[in-house]
Amino acid sequence: MHCQKKIESATMNNSYLEECNMNTGMPPGSWRDSARPSKFFIFNSTTTFPVLFFLFNISWNSFFIMCGVMACFMVLEYYGFTPRVFGRFLRSVVAGKRKIASPWWV
Repeated sequence: MHCQKKIESATMNNSYLEECNMNTGMPPGSWRDSARPSKFFIFNSTTTFPVLFFLFNISWNSFFIMCGVMACFMVLEYYGFTPRVFGRFLRSVVAGKRKIASPWWV
């Protein structure tokens, strides 16, 4: 669809015609943005479960919990962490630098 409009409205540029995939009507490489995280305005998709918790249990307590959890996720996103990566980071901090090679029962 994108290529069709460009072809009709713009001058007939052969390089642009070659770039367009006539089967789908999309320019090649439209899949390149597929690695971006999904967002709703400024909120990442991981913040949806506190909102759902609030919507299923509407009260002031769940509202404050939702706001706190969303603020924590926004701070994590600011520093470049996802919840899964932050969990791994926290586990490595708790485990410490020294790793014991022999089992604890020996």
